[in-house]
Amino acid sequence: MIILRARPSLSRMAVLQKRCLAEVAGIYDRFQGYPNEALDSVNMKGVTIVKTEEQARKAVEILQAHRDRVHSWDTETVDLNIKKESPVGNGRILCASCFAGPDLDFGNGPRLFIDNFGERHELIQHFKGYLESRKNKKVWHNYGFDRHMFNNHGIEVDGFYGDTMQMARLVDPSRGP
Repeated sequence: MIILRARPSLSRMAVLQKRCLAEVAGIYDRFQGYPNEALDSVNMKGVTIVKTEEQARKAVEILQAHRDRVHSWDTETVDLNIKKESPVGNGRILCASCFAGPDLDFGNGPRLFIDNFGERHELIQHFKGYLESRKNKKVWHNYGFDRHMFNNHGIEVDGFYGDTMQMARLVDPSRGP
């Protein structure tokens, strides 16, 4: 016997979405102190995953030694319902990534991934001096958003060099907001 089910109505979908958002709300704070076991065993060729303060210090040293380059940054965030909230004072950085050239080696390759979740929830603070320095040229994708996310961690990002989202709009204005 085949049972056909109708798709949930839009109002039912809205209720389900609210329940899901309620479940994950505050997840960043709830998991502070817990190990991020999902990343503990990950080892990807060419990607250096920063999991310790020592690895963070080493990564910052390498970044600061290459101030002649442009460093591209991006963040992934949590605890923000972007449809209803502004990133100003809302949301936390789950992880951040950086790339400054294929010849840099942060320990396991040129791609830098900073785990900032669970027991590593303050690891991004080791990058504060670097991120706040205008001596380091940084390119972002959606700088306005990422700047607010770092500000939510007490980091005032400086050294802006470009925003790839804005650059894409200059190339193709149909990609506008």
